[in-house]
Amino acid sequence: MRRLRGELIGCGFFAINQLHAWADIPEVEIVALCDRDPARLALVGEQFGIAGRCEDAGALFAARALDFVDIATTPPSHRALVELAARHRVPVICQKPFAPTMSDARAMVDAAEAAGIPLMVHENFCWQTPILAMREAILGGRIGEPFWGRFWFRSGYDVFSGQPYLATGERFIIEDLGIHILDVARRLLGDVSRPPAPSASSRRSAARTSPPCRSTMQAARSRSSIARTRRGWRASRSRRPSSRSTAPQARCG
Repeated sequence: MRRLRGELIGCGFFAINQLHAWADIPEVEIVALCDRDPARLALVGEQFGIAGRCEDAGALFAARALDFVDIATTPPSHRALVELAARHRVPVICQKPFAPTMSDARAMVDAAEAAGIPLMVHENFCWQTPILAMREAILGGRIGEPFWGRFWFRSGYDVFSGQPYLATGERFIIEDLGIHILDVARRLLGDVSRPPAPSASSRRSAARTSPPCRSTMQAARSRSSIARTRRGWRASRSRRPSSRSTAPQARCG
């Protein structure tokens, strides 16, 4: 069977995780990398043995036939790169957060639909074994129909070491971790029918700490389901935990 040929755009923090994951799939081969930083491009290319390298995404698309592109850059670049892939009719998997604004997100979806290509958002928490087991139990009716849930995540891993922009970004923890928790809530309780209540909040300090952020949303099920999400971390400069993160915990009632 022919292996799928893909390229990865962005050789930063997330790209390393992506490349390790692609390497575990025998049916897939990452044949090219793209990054505007030539030193980082060379470093990652050598690390993973990928010869195809380019600093310009447009030239990368034009140079070879591709089955897909993995966009592992930061959100402000996503729309332009998705639209570029759509012009070349190359299927896309795009890193979260999908887009900085709803208008950008809609434009990206429209571009993919017009080109007739798949457009996927890389959300990985919902595929973790505990989450899949809970989803199967809920869909199988083992606990009845949920009407309320609380989704909770905490980690001591220093996210700022690999993603320093999160310490100054406008959406802070909600942009990085909150999206995962909201996605898990959606997978377990259903799609959102009412936007989050205006109670979500976040705060930063010189000590790089954050209190839990809370948001409430109503899910579209045969009866109303309410999900409250909570996420937070405390980073330490002097000590890091032995594991990178802990899995989200969920309680449904």
